Amino acid sequence: MKPATRARHCPICAGVPQFLDRFAFGRKPNLPDHITFDYCRSCNFIFAENLEADAYYRYYQTVQNDAGHIVVSDKSTSLPQLQAARIRTRLGKDFCGSILDFGCGQARLLQLLTREYPKASLYGHDVSNFVEPDSGIQFLPSIEDRALCFDLIIVSHVLEHLVGFSIIGVLAGLLAPGGLMYIEVPNPHEYSDCSRREFMYYFDRLHINHFSQTAMSRLLSQFELGIDSSGTHRFLYRDGVYPAHYCFATRADMQHQPSGFWIEGALDKEFEDYRALEAERSATLREKLLHHSATVGILAYGAGDNFHRARWPGGPLFKVPLLGVLDRNADSLAANEGFIYMKPGRALAEYPNAVVAVTISQLTDQFISDVRAENPDRTIYCV
Repeated sequence: MKPATRARHCPICAGVPQFLDRFAFGRKPNLPDHITFDYCRSCNFIFAENLEADAYYRYYQTVQNDAGHIVVSDKSTSLPQLQAARIRTRLGKDFCGSILDFGCGQARLLQLLTREYPKASLYGHDVSNFVEPDSGIQFLPSIEDRALCFDLIIVSHVLEHLVGFSIIGVLAGLLAPGGLMYIEVPNPHEYSDCSRREFMYYFDRLHINHFSQTAMSRLLSQFELGIDSSGTHRFLYRDGVYPAHYCFATRADMQHQPSGFWIEGALDKEFEDYRALEAERSATLREKLLHHSATVGILAYGAGDNFHRARWPGGPLFKVPLLGVLDRNADSLAANEGFIYMKPGRALAEYPNAVVAVTISQLTDQFISDVRAENPDRTIYCV
């Protein structure tokens, strides 16, 4: 199902929000070049405005979003392990019903649950099929079959990416009597406590919704769902831990007194605090970059969203002169956005003393190791 196009009004209550900030990015097929974030005080909800749902849908059909970021291991703090533990506690050890993971990706969580519940029926759905064959998991290319019915539906790190939320109603219609929905999203109340390497990491053109528990509760109530229990956790991520909050939701007619609610702060204040903290951290890094590159110049590696974030006002590369931007797609980028794009190997050889500002999120350590192998004395910063 493809949701409706989003206008400027709050997508939960349709109220008029207040402006928070506007950010510019590079060109990427199907995604906007600029994102404006607004805040709905009534819902305590931050969201990006004026987005085209069809364009986002086409984008997600072409990528496996965030697949390289989630650390999948046997550590108890990895995301699948944490979620499996939550689900195990709720379902008990003898569960033999049916489970759907909506937005399952590579179905790592379902793989854990196949071992936990060998008698259960496990299904995964996503815009593309990345489920390993012979895994014991049935991939559903569509969830429009009204005969489908599930005792547990998992919606993990999906809602923060959606332009519209009508899919929640579809999923609610697939719940068996007494069924549960497990929902997890990033926790914006803890962004300041879980800084990433990249400047203003949590605000981009993919994470377009930032939920408080109030916002989540109001959204679910529109589909006759209510929060039964909720909590927070931090899971192992590529450069530290990532903050999330989760809930189990049930049909409204199954509700009892919910547990696990906490006192939440206003998200516009949380945003301002996060932005101020990032600006302070960035200023220190920018000063170091300018000092070490005064006579040798700077090469930025990576022309993606993190590079453009670093160029925002307050970012570590804001108004920093660059010798060039290294990217493997330099030839196709050469005419865009006013930067000098270069192939990495050639540029690193041409400027052996230049400081390198690494802006990529994935394979960062491998890139640094490769550069060090060629030139152990080169100064490198991650921004």
